[in-house]
Amino acid sequence: MLLRIFRYHRNRQQTGTEVGPKTDDGLPALLGQDGHALELRMGEDWRVIPANPDAEVCHLGDMFERLACGQYVVMLHRVTIRLGAERLSFPLLIDPGTAAVVEVLPIVE
Repeated sequence: MLLRIFRYHRNRQQTGTEVGPKTDDGLPALLGQDGHALELRMGEDWRVIPANPDAEVCHLGDMFERLACGQYVVMLHRVTIRLGAERLSFPLLIDPGTAAVVEVLPIVE
């Protein structure tokens, strides 16, 4: 497991996305919400998932999709930060160590 701390500050004059679009490498990731909405790529559209300070976001990483043989699909996500706003992000990334042997999960039908 890895707890990362990121500080983003939107001080540029152009609009746009400060974080993303991206997927995460590992297994699940947990992310607290701080008032900046998370956006998920659904088909050709970006959908805003409203921030809820009383909830945590759990999203799957690329390794989880591979372990599950594509049964669960990783979604691109991004965060747009308002001009002049600051964002602190504390994702808890659940990833195996670099020496870990990871095998595909059996699919039960």
